Amino acid sequence: NRATMNCFPPSFLSSPFLSVFSILLFLSTPSDSYLHSSCTGAEASSGFVQNLELAINSLSNEPITHGFTNLTVGDYPDQASLLLQCRGDINSTDTCEKCAANFGSKLHHICPNDSQGVVWTDDCLLHFFNGEISGKVDYDNKGCICNATKNAQPQALGSFLLSFLSNLTSSTIASNPRFARAGVGIPGTSQKLSGLAQCTGDVETSECKACLQDAMESINSCCEGKTSGLFLLGSCYMSFSIFNFTFKSSPVIPAATSLAPTPTPAPQERSK
Repeated sequence: NRATMNCFPPSFLSSPFLSVFSILLFLSTPSDSYLHSSCTGAEASSGFVQNLELAINSLSNEPITHGFTNLTVGDYPDQASLLLQCRGDINSTDTCEKCAANFGSKLHHICPNDSQGVVWTDDCLLHFFNGEISGKVDYDNKGCICNATKNAQPQALGSFLLSFLSNLTSSTIASNPRFARAGVGIPGTSQKLSGLAQCTGDVETSECKACLQDAMESINSCCEGKTSGLFLLGSCYMSFSIFNFTFKSSPVIPAATSLAPTPTPAPQERSK
C-alpha cells in the first residue's frame, strides 16, 4: 500500500525565497546540502541498530557503479540494508563518497528509532531498511517541495508540464543508468521549462517507470500552478522549474538525450 503524504514546503524551506533557491540549486549544481528526510517503519531493535551501524561503516568499502551501491548486514529479524544513489550529474566519485560518509554518519540522529528511512540531499540519496534488498519501489518514504510563488501563466504551463514530465520519464527509463535532464521553451511564452529525473540503481525498468509515473502525478497535483517543484520517493525523484538554469558539471556518465514534449497537432478543418 502506498503511504499518504501531505504536500508541503517543509519547515526549513518555509519562505518563498528559500524554496526557490533550494530547488534551483538542486536543478543546477549538485552540492552537499540536506533536502528532506522520511523516517518510517517499526521501532528499530538493538540488533538492527548495530547491523545498520556496521553497514554505514562498511559503505566506503563498497564499489560504486554509476553512483550506486548497496549492502546488507545481518540476518532476519535484525537484518539491515543500506542503499546509496548519487546524482547522475555529479562530477566525481569522491563527491559521491563524501555525501555517503557525511549523511551516513547522521542517520542515527535524523531517524533515531526507525527501522526504515530515506535521507535526500543535493548530491545523494541514502535509504535504509529492515530486510533484504528486493528491487521493489519504495512508496512509503516520500516528500514534496514546492516553490510558494505561483506561475504568472498557469494555463500555458498546464498540460504542457505533463507532456514534458512524461517525456522526461521516457528519457530516464531509456538511459543506463536511469538519469535524465531536459529543458525546453514553453510555447506562447518567454519562459523555459527545465527538469531532472532519476531512479535508484536497484529497480528494474518497469519499476523505475512506475515510480516516476507516481512522482509525475504527485508533483503535478502537489505543486500545481507553482513555478518549480521537487517530488522525492525512496526509489526515484523528479523536479521541474520554469526558471532558466545551466548545468555546470559534467555528468559521470552520458546523460540521456533530452526529449522535448510532443507538440499537439493542430485540428484539421472539416471539408464542407
